[in-house]
Amino acid sequence: PIRRLAIIEYLRKAPIPVAPTTRIRMGWRLIEIGLGDLGIEADSSVDGSAWIARHAAKLEGIDANLLVELREAARIRDRIAYGLGIEPGDVDNFARQADRIFVIATNRVALQQEAQNVFRDVHRS
Repeated sequence: PIRRLAIIEYLRKAPIPVAPTTRIRMGWRLIEIGLGDLGIEADSSVDGSAWIARHAAKLEGIDANLLVELREAARIRDRIAYGLGIEPGDVDNFARQADRIFVIATNRVALQQEAQNVFRDVHRS
């Protein structure tokens, strides 16, 4: 549980300055953890937009605002992942979105699932 908390805190607010693209990657990882808590595991074989589209029905059933935020976040993440550049305001907007998405996702988790998630490994090898 302590490792999970440390990783999540680091992803939310890095203690040292990081590159803009790294901040976006960190935010996307935070989103993956939040959705993983809801039972939607990350899939590195598809881009962010495809991953969100694949789970759109479930996400909309959880929270329609969550789906809207996720689509926008995935659009920015994919643009960065494919080297298409960062537009002014993207990094700060994405960081706020990632944090909101994580909070919305974790607030929708049932109490029993929340207890299990505390022990869910979020570290990538």
